[in-house]
Amino acid sequence: MKRILAFLVVILLISSTLPVTTQASESEEGPTVGRLILNASVKTFRQYSVAGSSGLDESEGAIRITFKEADFELFKGLSVDGKKSVMNTVAQNNWGDYLGVQVCYIVVIYNNKVYAVGATSNDAADSSISFEYYEQGSSNMEPWKDKSINLTPPPNGKPVVKTIDDKGVIIKNNTMLPAVQVVKNMGGSVQFDSKTKNITLKYQKTTMQAKLDSKSVQINDAKRSYAVAPQIIDGKLMLPLKMAQDLFAAKITVDKSQIGHPSSSYIDAVTLITDTTKLTVPVNDLYEAYIGYYGKTVWVHTAHTLISDLSGNYVNIKNLAQVKLTKVERNIGDLIDAYFVYKGKTYKAPMVKSDFKYVFYTSNPYQQYKFSQKHWRQIEEHTISTGMTSDMVYLSWGWYDQNMKNTYSWGTTEFWVYERSYGGDKYLYFVNDVLQSISTY
Repeated sequence: MKRILAFLVVILLISSTLPVTTQASESEEGPTVGRLILNASVKTFRQYSVAGSSGLDESEGAIRITFKEADFELFKGLSVDGKKSVMNTVAQNNWGDYLGVQVCYIVVIYNNKVYAVGATSNDAADSSISFEYYEQGSSNMEPWKDKSINLTPPPNGKPVVKTIDDKGVIIKNNTMLPAVQVVKNMGGSVQFDSKTKNITLKYQKTTMQAKLDSKSVQINDAKRSYAVAPQIIDGKLMLPLKMAQDLFAAKITVDKSQIGHPSSSYIDAVTLITDTTKLTVPVNDLYEAYIGYYGKTVWVHTAHTLISDLSGNYVNIKNLAQVKLTKVERNIGDLIDAYFVYKGKTYKAPMVKSDFKYVFYTSNPYQQYKFSQKHWRQIEEHTISTGMTSDMVYLSWGWYDQNMKNTYSWGTTEFWVYERSYGGDKYLYFVNDVLQSISTY
């Protein structure tokens, strides 16, 4: 229940008062409950979506329920038990999407805002579902990922375990953490004056006075210098890990992921631990390697990657579309996710790290190659035809899976094979770099 408890506290802090509704008795609610279960629009989430992590643990799933206006008014009018019944039954009906998860978080959305949240386990009775409801208190569409919380320690004295979504970065071998999320979740406060660039951090009896881009920091009555200064990164105030450690007198653990050979290990997250809080902060270890691309205009070669929206749904955009890169993050191992903006919307492209240069072109291909408008349209639509050159075919279909080339006194012949799971393998025959035939066996 670690995430749902955290989320409930956030919503309680930002929500308005509970709604006043006229509720029917349980015996009268059966038909309404049944109608809402049938009419609910459901989207399910688990640990990994199509193009990356959803922020859930392996043992967790989540359901987002949306209602049309009339059904939402019916839902509001239900008793607490009636609301629980709708949410719990929808969760049970969709449990197959989770492949055996232990906990399912349920969020009811109306007009792009959270109305009700709950959590249940497989085969749980309605009476056992944890549940709260609110009057349009939040606009977060993925609340199970919102771990920006500030819980008091439980009675057993164990630290409250938290994880945030905002990622730290590594710059010149120094880990930088998102100041606001980290300080608030650890129970402290942060003030930043953008005009004077003064930063004030407070936690219990410790006060830090710092300045943006300055390595010198005043800690109570003492001065200290750090290897790297607090700075603005991607619009957020970031603090060096050591500075956060000193503020909270925290123990630090580093979570490393290792794929294959030990030399391929990388920092996946860092955790700050005090007597009251154990906060894990994910880290984008690739930030510095790709920062030169951020905000740059590039052309995306969609033959080499799948494109999804931020909910993990596959989308089709024009091949070689002009886009603007916003960030690159590691997924797992050598798999990375590149985010870009196209026509005002943000999309994500998963790929192997070494394929980045084949997916995103920093030079305009329309200026590099002098193709006819007909051939450019084919390339943009991933189609080919005889008479195209090998460059045209590559731009349209990407790398072949197999090839064989022969050189003669009069010129060259070449076979390209594209192994397709649908429609059969495609065999392309070139003579002197011009496509002569396309066959399927």
